[in-house]
Amino acid sequence: MVPYSILLVSPDAELRHTVENTLIDMPVEIASVQSVEEAKQSIPETEPQIAIVSDALEYDECFNLCDILRKIHRREPFQIILAVTDVDQDLLERALNGLIDDFYITSAPMVDLKLRVQAAIRRLSDHEVVSGEREYYRRAAQQEEELTSKVLDETLALREKIEMSQQSSRTDSVTGLLREPVLLEEVDTEIERAVRSLNTLSGFMAYVDQGGELQQTHGVEAMNRLMGQLGRGFQRGLRKYDLSGHYGKEEILVVLPGTDLLLGEKVAGRFAGVANGLVSRSPGFVGLVTFSFGVAVFTDGESREQWLHRMGASLSRARTLGGGRIETEEQLPNAYALWKAGRGK
Repeated sequence: MVPYSILLVSPDAELRHTVENTLIDMPVEIASVQSVEEAKQSIPETEPQIAIVSDALEYDECFNLCDILRKIHRREPFQIILAVTDVDQDLLERALNGLIDDFYITSAPMVDLKLRVQAAIRRLSDHEVVSGEREYYRRAAQQEEELTSKVLDETLALREKIEMSQQSSRTDSVTGLLREPVLLEEVDTEIERAVRSLNTLSGFMAYVDQGGELQQTHGVEAMNRLMGQLGRGFQRGLRKYDLSGHYGKEEILVVLPGTDLLLGEKVAGRFAGVANGLVSRSPGFVGLVTFSFGVAVFTDGESREQWLHRMGASLSRARTLGGGRIETEEQLPNAYALWKAGRGK
């Protein structure tokens, strides 16, 4: 058992000798001093857990020393036993106020002192048990918090991986635009919403006129680089509820909810400017690459395929007229009829 450290402070040498002999068989180590100044010097070295202070110190110094000891050990368990020649009202009040923990009368049998010290050790031991339990639960709570935080981090990381996986399955790796199957599902949703809300819905198809030649001349990487820049330009320029993705072999389809034919044509013109700006910043493509756009507005009662066919007809007209232009149904009123005739219907 680790001995408890006791600071014994008394100007009476006989009292100090008696106390030391009384406690000789107890698990304690006693540092005996005769004055307050010696006590102050001894505290850092002995690190006492119990103090036995005599009221025989001059000018009420015993209570001043008790106050000092209490302040020094305010954050840790500490016991103060006052050795008194007699019990008075002032002593009891100070004891009740917490300045001292116990007292014994020096004229009483020394067994009384021994019992008082045993009681002080028991209080210290109980406090250590309680502190140990508090520390245990504090650590348990900290470990639980750390575990909860770790689980949360892992859950968020897993969710991010799932979202990235889902996103990668929805979008093209080169352009970042929606893949065709995903795009068409979203288009069906927008058509249903437009029919239900009696709202307008327009869109356009974009096409790199010299895509095949560009790929043969400059390679697949150059074509992918251009398409990646074009895809990012579309993503930045569209509203959050607009749709853009791949359609067919080489076309990009853009769907614009709440937009009529005239506004759809303006949006296509804006993106034509974006596409041409990309080419102008690539010296190797200037004068070699142009873009065609075909615009059409959705008509209530037609299917998604019919609408996209009319949009494709506008795009075909733009390409037929030399490319690098925007065509709409207004510029070719019978485009849909011509398309039907071309299909033999």
